[in-house]
Amino acid sequence: MDIFQMIPILALTGYFFYLTYYYAAPMFYLKILLFVAHKKYHCREITFTEEKVSVKIEKDGEERTFEHPLGVELESRFFASSLSSVFRKVLSEIRKNMRGEADTP
Repeated sequence: MDIFQMIPILALTGYFFYLTYYYAAPMFYLKILLFVAHKKYHCREITFTEEKVSVKIEKDGEERTFEHPLGVELESRFFASSLSSVFRKVLSEIRKNMRGEADTP
């Protein structure tokens, strides 16, 4: 009879790991990327939509916009992880742009 009491507990444990893997961990990683974008790259405006990720930065009094499309239609559980990967690509574009400007006089 004790085994029947373990079934709901195991189901809740499985659901907890499901939520952690598909929702909590990607959202936490996205929050870390947002923090890095604001502190390191001084991004003024970051916009996430279902089609694209756009970031506006101000460099030498000039506003620049970096955009990258998501590319595929996603289910809601994969949205945060795909946003993280696309946002990482946008941050690498910003890094390359800043590095390229630093090298040129």
